[in-house]
Amino acid sequence: MGSCNPGPTTQVHRHDHERPFQWLRREMISRMDRAHHLLTAEGFLDLGMAKEAWDELDEIAPSDRAHPTVLGMRLRILEAMEQWQMGAEIAKGAVRAYPEEFHLRLFGATHIRQLEGLEEALRFLQEGASTFRNQPAFWFSMACLHCQLGDLETTTEFTRLAVDLDRSFQMKVLDHPDLSALRASWES
Repeated sequence: MGSCNPGPTTQVHRHDHERPFQWLRREMISRMDRAHHLLTAEGFLDLGMAKEAWDELDEIAPSDRAHPTVLGMRLRILEAMEQWQMGAEIAKGAVRAYPEEFHLRLFGATHIRQLEGLEEALRFLQEGASTFRNQPAFWFSMACLHCQLGDLETTTEFTRLAVDLDRSFQMKVLDHPDLSALRASWES
């Protein structure tokens, strides 16, 4: 009657109770592994070793390779390798899968600009306008594209929006090569 031997019900309960902790452990290990490979890839990229950076990302577990941070790093590596076609394809798929991830749209616009031109890059960025209105880098990137297209009025408006959101963009406006036409208009 008063047996200390736990029956099958207790064992199942204990097993169910342990399962979330096992999942959490696997998740933590996965995140640490992904972070390790991302940092290593970033180091390779900083050293100008794009191929090694790409190969490092291949060491990430297959289940984590489609993570938005990994895709963003892939786009950065492809930019360094000037692989515009592959970058544009990855970016278009990535923003469909992760529409809230601003960095994917921003990095993707660079690839699309190189491959398909300024107007297509602008269209690609504009597709995220409703989501990224509070991102100064969004307005700054839009300003750069409009400046390259010769629309200085819109460029001025968008640089103001970027600077209003983040004052550090003032220096970028003064230095960025895509905004040279805007700066030249100030002098005339």
